[in-house]
Amino acid sequence: MDSQPRPVRLRGRAVGAAARGAGRGVGIRGAASYVDQAFASDGRAAAEALGPGHYGDSRFYPGRETFHLLRTCNVWTAGALRAAGLPVRNAITLDGLMSQVRALRAR
Repeated sequence: MDSQPRPVRLRGRAVGAAARGAGRGVGIRGAASYVDQAFASDGRAAAEALGPGHYGDSRFYPGRETFHLLRTCNVWTAGALRAAGLPVRNAITLDGLMSQVRALRAR
């Protein structure tokens, strides 16, 4: 397994009231803090983009974390959702994560 930190890819999305934390823990502030801590900013106020991402307005930024077979972007995303107060478990696959999110939405 490679232990080099990997870039963080961000893409903007509109956020609904449930994701902002209406009645669910710390909401978007907790998720924003989780994301902020993922950046490797080398003491600067903000991390500088490494370059364009895969989508129109997305960018790659230097990251602090490493990723491998059992530590995927879906596991990282589950951590951000937990930081927002949502009761989700780590999931290696997108389907595993999204099935939990859909179940929460159905509540």
